[in-house]
Amino acid sequence: GVVRFQDGSGSKHQLGLQNLAQICNATPQDDWESVVHKHFDSILAVGNLTDDLDRLSRDFEKVRGLLKVRLYPDEYTAAMEGNSVSRPWGPSVQSVLVYDLPTQVASVTQQQFSRWSRSLDEVFSIGIGNVKAEGPIEPKPLQVGEHAEVMALGADSFFVTTHAMLLEDYLSDECEFGALVMVPTRHIVIFHEIRDFGAMTALQGMAIGGREMYREGPGSISDKLFWWLDATVVEIPTSIEEDKISVAPPDEFVERVLNRLSPPGG
Repeated sequence: GVVRFQDGSGSKHQLGLQNLAQICNATPQDDWESVVHKHFDSILAVGNLTDDLDRLSRDFEKVRGLLKVRLYPDEYTAAMEGNSVSRPWGPSVQSVLVYDLPTQVASVTQQQFSRWSRSLDEVFSIGIGNVKAEGPIEPKPLQVGEHAEVMALGADSFFVTTHAMLLEDYLSDECEFGALVMVPTRHIVIFHEIRDFGAMTALQGMAIGGREMYREGPGSISDKLFWWLDATVVEIPTSIEEDKISVAPPDEFVERVLNRLSPPGG
């Protein structure tokens, strides 16, 4: 759902309630009032920064170090009505250029971007580079089957999922078949480097576990499972009914991966 209101200046707002509902679901009900206040205070504080950011953005060198890239669901950029600076990362997921401020994250607007006279490739490279400069996230193993180890990147940062755009840094140099990857929420990336047919066990475990992470949130991004290869991201459609999973791998995945994989340990 959403809440619509008009502030004291006459500006109209429409704010989604999914994240708030997920946070409250994981919080004792006695604390809901303070959670709701904190949630909306944080969102409205970003709006109050608009004028300051507009002035600051007139000098690119002053904002260069603040730029980062963050993954969002398509719904976020749709709500921005074309005013965000974004590009697709994968089906239903957008990479968005933002300012990383001390207490908030604010989107770069099209007007601000146009002042810089720089290409989209350049500013995205800077934004991703600023995330990478903070260092890697230590992968943690998640065992989902006898022959399948899934790795998780998790932290409190809003830029954890940006590391899905840096996935090659977490894979071996001999990564011939790519990896399975999911970005269920803003705070976690789960992936499996494809080496043998144990990847199918990993795929099933990831699809079930990742969908549950997406449902619980907060900061839900996507419940889809993707195949990553050479920075190209392709969805592997899955459906789950009564804990039974059905997979409809795309033809390219079948030809380039499944038909060439050996048995686990083979």
